[in-house]
Amino acid sequence: MLAAVFATKTRDQWTKILGTIDVCFAPVMNLDEVMEHPHTKARGVYVAPDGHVQPAPAPRFSRTPAQIQSPPAKPGEHNDAVLAAWGFAADEISALRSGGVLVDP
Repeated sequence: MLAAVFATKTRDQWTKILGTIDVCFAPVMNLDEVMEHPHTKARGVYVAPDGHVQPAPAPRFSRTPAQIQSPPAKPGEHNDAVLAAWGFAADEISALRSGGVLVDP
């Protein structure tokens, strides 16, 4: 029944209606929308050092400001180390790579 009711309006229409009353509500947004949303912009929730969008360090302390220590990992950058830690043998990891299962950085 709820799905039928929600299907009667677009996300933007529901946001306009529910955003003006005291109700726990937030629209589902993609990353580009989140980056431009006034709430996340005002709080500095996301940062983009060197063009790499990522969450800002948290928690935030007034006397000990956090810093981003390195850029985010590239897809596949830590495949071998993570799979080895999970018990995969080197030949199994190699087979995954040659089979196109793993993304190389």
